[in-house]
Amino acid sequence: MSTLSQETRNAVTTALEAKFLGAMVGSENTQPGRLSGAELLRMVEVHLTPNDKSKTHVLLPLPGMPEEWKDKRPSQQRIEPLELTIVNKRYATPTERVDFRAKRIEDILFQYGNIIAMHALRMRQHREKLIMDVLNDGFSSLAADGQFFFDTDHAWGNSGSQNNKGTTAFGETALEAMLSHFMGFVDNEGEPMGLWPDLLIVSKEAYRDALQLIASAELRDTTANTRYGTSNPHHNIIDVRWSPHVDPDNFYGLVTTLPLKPVRLQIEQEPVFEEDDKEWFDEEVMKYGAKKYEGAGNGYSELAYGSTGGS
Repeated sequence: MSTLSQETRNAVTTALEAKFLGAMVGSENTQPGRLSGAELLRMVEVHLTPNDKSKTHVLLPLPGMPEEWKDKRPSQQRIEPLELTIVNKRYATPTERVDFRAKRIEDILFQYGNIIAMHALRMRQHREKLIMDVLNDGFSSLAADGQFFFDTDHAWGNSGSQNNKGTTAFGETALEAMLSHFMGFVDNEGEPMGLWPDLLIVSKEAYRDALQLIASAELRDTTANTRYGTSNPHHNIIDVRWSPHVDPDNFYGLVTTLPLKPVRLQIEQEPVFEEDDKEWFDEEVMKYGAKKYEGAGNGYSELAYGSTGGS
């Protein structure tokens, strides 16, 4: 029988869970220009589903969700169990045992608390990957009108053919093509909607060029060998973010300020911290982990523009 009481193990579990939950709701990533939770929630239409553990969990089909996702949880994010081997101190007096337990808890939290926090960070970042996968796959997944989410011939009623797909890497010409798409977009009655993108997402490879083009107050005309710059017409016209999940040549422009959104997120189960003590009696090993279930699909293609940087 273990000399570490159930109360001691409960104290460890409670403390580690607090560390995990604190990291889940902690401050956003401070890397410059990094896509954060604030932008993610701004760009998605969230659909909550009931979590009834007595039934098999099935994510409802969302537009653009791969077929193989529709009969199971597509985005199950289960962190690998973290094994905490707690060594007993046998044949101790009650006072020594109490001191030992307190020290063990302190040691465990010091050794494993930061690992638990990193697990929470990975879980937070998983949502970004889901959403960016929707955009990256938008050139081959269908939208509500039966066309690919990013395509050259969308049509709604009397809108005529409309193009929200680019085939060039990010640059001034590609940026102007994207802006032209949004400014010229019409609704199903053929009336202009006056859309304007507020969020530009680029790859880590293109982030420097995007900042130079949009954050600079002036553009240098080096070909004319002049010492003076010219006013930059694109200065601060859109919020620029980068994500490591964007394909190197891709970029995306999104309208995120309207009630309808270009991406949908379905939450089946919020993050849950778990313990597993099945091996405690024989091996004195406690296992901790976390899991969540959510999926993403495309929303309204008229609110998005994507470019592959190629054909």
